[in-house]
Amino acid sequence: MCFIPGRTKSQSSFRNCSPKACSWRSSKPARARSPRNKLVGMPQVFVSSVVNAPAEKVWATIRPFDAVVNWLPFVKSSPIEDGGDPTRVGCVRVLTQTDGEVFREVLVALSDAERSYSYTFVSSPVPVRNHLTMLRVLPITDGDLCYVEWS
Repeated sequence: MCFIPGRTKSQSSFRNCSPKACSWRSSKPARARSPRNKLVGMPQVFVSSVVNAPAEKVWATIRPFDAVVNWLPFVKSSPIEDGGDPTRVGCVRVLTQTDGEVFREVLVALSDAERSYSYTFVSSPVPVRNHLTMLRVLPITDGDLCYVEWS
């Protein structure tokens, strides 16, 4: 589910996501502590969904860092630079959105045990610094379902 300010849950889903709606333009501030232990507001985006498939199958689908083109509608292409291994920490993907914007993102962590990976921008057309995104898949014990979280 893509929680977009000003939209109801029924209007929000991965299928309704667009680059402007759910990638970096959230107005919901997160709370973090600065080095002086003061709370600082930071933009935060949180997308989640229950998927009608086992966690292992979903993880196998999204695990390759270049596979985002297969499941995110506004991504036109997402190859790994130099044709490298899309599961190697340190690989860089070049993500081109359908609107033409291009992001270079580096895979900074990947855990099969936790079914998660994290990445950050190498270069981006948006004014974002110190960006870190985590994607993870959690099993749901009632049936062949899983919970996918992208934050």
